[in-house]
Amino acid sequence: KKRARVEIGIRLINNKKEKYPGCYRIYCPFSALGDVYYAMAYLPYFLERKLIKKYVVFTIGNSCAEVAKMFGAEYVEALSQRDMDESIQAVLFTEYADAYITHHDRPYVINLAKALYIKKIPLELIYKCGVYGLDIDCVPYKPVKLDSYRFLDRIIPGKAVVLSPYAKSVTNISSEYWKKIIKYYKEKNYQIFTNVFGEEQELEETQRLDVKLSELQSVVERAGTFIGIRSGLCDVLQEAQCRKIALYPDCCYSDTKWKMEEIYHLDSFENLVVSQKI
Repeated sequence: KKRARVEIGIRLINNKKEKYPGCYRIYCPFSALGDVYYAMAYLPYFLERKLIKKYVVFTIGNSCAEVAKMFGAEYVEALSQRDMDESIQAVLFTEYADAYITHHDRPYVINLAKALYIKKIPLELIYKCGVYGLDIDCVPYKPVKLDSYRFLDRIIPGKAVVLSPYAKSVTNISSEYWKKIIKYYKEKNYQIFTNVFGEEQELEETQRLDVKLSELQSVVERAGTFIGIRSGLCDVLQEAQCRKIALYPDCCYSDTKWKMEEIYHLDSFENLVVSQKI
């Protein structure tokens, strides 16, 4: 099965070589905004070290591709999960010299994830030091291509809150907790928005907000307040100049002994752990 995947992957790689001639290939194999954010934030150091001038970034899905574009990548392409897996299988098997897989769990290469059972390693540090081998004091690059939401004038400056209750890889926080937050801001006469994507539904008594990732920073900065379950969206909003609150379920990361807040803590946010009993 692996050999068959490698053969398909080699064909995919050759196809991309023709499509992006002379480009070094960067693979972001995990469909998570936060992972792609850090992969891109520290990528310039890698490119400089390798003397790479021209490159293409492959992600899974359009949302992750959006994050890569926010960092100024000229060539970005969203692949299906299957095409990504087969391409990576081929890169690993054939040891392609002009490709790099930017993820700490990439198979057969390193076992950094196992270190989490012994030592607490925040997500950003995993990418900075584990994936790229950089010094701990390296400063991440910031997004450079951000857009302004065209309907900003519909948001009352400093008197609105944007809620983000959804995440793919984090345990949900109870609806009762969100109701308390909504009640609090209603009493303060705030506009209340729920940031949604696709078929996600806005919370009761809030307005639906469906914007591009590159536009969201402009929205929360005008609103003045962002409150979200800790997800990759929080990573994307790290540079936003407003009050930012990240909510963490009171549980451990995977099957390690480390709490979610310990692994995903964000210095630019107010980090709140929410009891599962609420």
